[in-house]
Amino acid sequence: MKFDMPQLLCDTGGGFLICRFGYRYEEPRTADAGSQLFYREPSGYNLVPGTGSEVKLTLKRGTAITAVAACQNDGAQLVSSSNAAMDSYAKQPLETAAPYTWIWLGGQNVTDSYHWVFPDGTTLNVTGPGQSYFCPQSPDGYSFCLEQHHSGCWHTYRCNGIDPGYLCEIKLPN
Repeated sequence: MKFDMPQLLCDTGGGFLICRFGYRYEEPRTADAGSQLFYREPSGYNLVPGTGSEVKLTLKRGTAITAVAACQNDGAQLVSSSNAAMDSYAKQPLETAAPYTWIWLGGQNVTDSYHWVFPDGTTLNVTGPGQSYFCPQSPDGYSFCLEQHHSGCWHTYRCNGIDPGYLCEIKLPN
């Protein structure tokens, strides 16, 4: 028998109660005797302090579409970097990256270049370039996907463009 609770999927098959945390995380969790939580974290993910999210940076060239698919294969989404703690954490691995290194983030504009929606449903509205976390020339009005520059600011880019990496996020339940 399977039953759903908000952000928690449990299966009582085989006489055991097995629960999976986070949104749409489908990788089978295995018992880990060394863990107080009795499950193994997905490979490569790290907890971001103060957010309740785990993220993984992958340096593999691809489009925003291939980055979304890769994150979904992990049961994750492209990162919703619209808060200060997540944005600060996302900047750290890029600080030592080569100039002009960009990674895909999860924001997309859906109505115009000043209104952004993130995978977790949060929104960000700006009134012009250089506001919030955006680089001085962004948003530019021509691109619909969001990337982060090695300097830490956000830049808009065409979704079929190629970036060297992406940042996936798994949100843990409250």
